[in-house]
Amino acid sequence: MLSILIRSFAACLLFAIPTANGKDLVKFWVGGPGRDAYDAQLLAMALDETIEEYGEYQLELVDDVQGVNRGRRLLGEGIVVNIYVSASRPDNQNMYTHLLEVDFPILQGLLGYRRLAILKSRQNDFSSVNSVAGLSRFVAGQGRGWLDVAILQHNGIQVNASGEYKNLFEMLDRGRFDYLLLGAHEIVQAVEAQKDLHPNIVIDQDLLLYYPFPVVYQVSPTYPELAKRVMKGLKKLEANGRFDQFFRQQFATVISELQQHKKLILLRNPYVAKTSPLARPHLLLNSSPAGPAPFATHHRTGTLAE
Repeated sequence: MLSILIRSFAACLLFAIPTANGKDLVKFWVGGPGRDAYDAQLLAMALDETIEEYGEYQLELVDDVQGVNRGRRLLGEGIVVNIYVSASRPDNQNMYTHLLEVDFPILQGLLGYRRLAILKSRQNDFSSVNSVAGLSRFVAGQGRGWLDVAILQHNGIQVNASGEYKNLFEMLDRGRFDYLLLGAHEIVQAVEAQKDLHPNIVIDQDLLLYYPFPVVYQVSPTYPELAKRVMKGLKKLEANGRFDQFFRQQFATVISELQQHKKLILLRNPYVAKTSPLARPHLLLNSSPAGPAPFATHHRTGTLAE
């Protein structure tokens, strides 16, 4: 198991290692390429903000958990991992309703902006897509257990969700589906990491999809104080401006690049209320890296909406 003990974030995911006993042990299940550094650093920042109240901590990164369903089961047990980042899930899409959600959208809706990884030979096929109806002629690839599957199907889009993240690029290369839909802020690094094995996979340069997608920390039910601690830390970061500053520093380039896409297709997320600030693509409406956060309130997902 590749694990790194960390205390606070430095450059390139380098952390000082705590050695004293009696510290809170935080075992963070890291996300996919392009998100590890942000998710882990923000968590460390939130924990740092609460040291005075909760004391020192020990943060361990765990990256050998295979698959969403197994990972969430392990998260529920709280032994191998006790916190990770996930889309906020409604009860009817959640096999593990006992997990504790930290109700704070750490990506400000950014993960709802999606780009397409496609085969280079298929670029002309996608150049004619201008609407959801046009996109529905193709089959999207997604991971087994991903909440995106239900969202895409709600919008009439065909989905193949038979694989895990580790083999989705192989499936795309073999034509098991027509495109792989990934977050706009992570797709470049993800495709780059696969270029030696799958050189024929490229990123479509025209299409940009958006659907509301709150992303939050989720905590094992055996660690309720950790959930409270992280929430308090995030609120402090929000209040003192460090959260927005950090977010903009990390994703200024990505937010700017979102503006360059020729075609924007809006999808509905039936689990997010239409009145939620996330219902609109705010990062496109207010994209200045130096500007204030487009929204600062917290967002619980609602019940199934039409």
